[in-house]
Amino acid sequence: MPLLIVDDSESSLLALETAVRGFAGCVVESFTNPLEALSRCQAVDFDVVLVDYMMPEMNGIEMIRRLRRQPGYEDVPVVMVTSQ
Repeated sequence: MPLLIVDDSESSLLALETAVRGFAGCVVESFTNPLEALSRCQAVDFDVVLVDYMMPEMNGIEMIRRLRRQPGYEDVPVVMVTSQ
């Protein structure tokens, strides 16, 4: 199961990666930049997306809006995470 994690904090990325890597068949790709993550979504069909709420370039809500406009991502489960 391809899973995408987007968080501007390296420590948060590491914690989330560690938490989900234990699931059988889970293949994780992580990005600190939401624009790079959206670009990657054009090439990979992720089954689940974890996205941080507060990021400097683009917040999580805007990233989800843009993600939903991409073909195939209209109904992909998205989990928003935050340390706030």
